Amino acid sequence: MEEKVADWLAAGTRMVLVVNPCATTVTVRTSEKVARTFSEEEVLDGGDLVSGWTLPVAGVFR
Repeated sequence: MEEKVADWLAAGTRMVLVVNPCATTVTVRTSEKVARTFSEEEVLDGGDLVSGWTLPVAGVFR
């Protein structure tokens, strides 16, 4: 999976979401070195890339 994420980022994708159903987390990658993992209790957002967009992580696993 990490190789695919690296490929997408190298191709110009500005944000990649990696869903881990076993850990019930979503990791947001915006570069090779920048990643933030959100737990089921958190809400992720699109930041500067998708202004106003939010996603409650718990909703991903329902």
